[in-house]
Amino acid sequence: MYVVFLHFGISAFAQRTLGWPPMPLGLAVDVFFILSGFVLTHSTRHRVNFGDFAIKRLFRLVPVYYVVTLPTLLVVPTLPTHLWLDALVAAPFAGRDPIVYPAWSICFELYLPLFAVLVPFRVPQRWVGFSLSLALIGLGACDYLVVQGSSLYAWRAALGLLAGHFLYRLDPAFKIDFGLAGLLVAAAIPLAGFFKPLAAIIPALACLAVVSGTRQSWLFSLPIVQWLGSISYTVYMAHIPVLYAMIHLGGDAFNQNPVAKLVGVLISI
Repeated sequence: MYVVFLHFGISAFAQRTLGWPPMPLGLAVDVFFILSGFVLTHSTRHRVNFGDFAIKRLFRLVPVYYVVTLPTLLVVPTLPTHLWLDALVAAPFAGRDPIVYPAWSICFELYLPLFAVLVPFRVPQRWVGFSLSLALIGLGACDYLVVQGSSLYAWRAALGLLAGHFLYRLDPAFKIDFGLAGLLVAAAIPLAGFFKPLAAIIPALACLAVVSGTRQSWLFSLPIVQWLGSISYTVYMAHIPVLYAMIHLGGDAFNQNPVAKLVGVLISI
């Protein structure tokens, strides 16, 4: 939901009205990469057939991608060249955003795990802790640069997925309450706009939340929170055609109307 709020202008609104610095809400995607790497490693902990894995991955990601991309073609201000790249979920490989621009992460979520399953090399268990440390340092550096204005899509995706993979294999014993860990991550992301070095530790906080999530928590046991989690990927994708359509219909009046943007968020949900 942080990404949805970012695209509907909550950070820009806070800048205009409160004088706040830009909030890097897009760093929530990096948390998702870590979680994804953790879950994918769990699902492939036994011997995995590449064909079965590829089919499951395609059916998990691609239907929503196409269902959202097609109506976006009708309301996007300008169509990019080489639309076949969007058809292959591969626009970031050519150095541009997809039509549904949050789908840059879906490109890497689709192709990097498929590549990883094909790679015969496996890091020895004795090197897992060190490898996790390197991945978190690298991702933390990337997130600090993102706060400075960089994108670094491929690096963030690869390092986040690797961090999640190594975190699962390490299975550290140190855990805290899942609700507290989740709130720490949720607070650190917008606060990194005020204190940029904080962005560098968000991946480590995310790892703490992910590994603590193997236990129940009062916060994440709430039905509304679980429901929002179940629709998070679809909302992450579906808010873009809603946003484009409302800009197309309302223009500058929409951009200056926080109530209309809240309505857009509700329509997306």
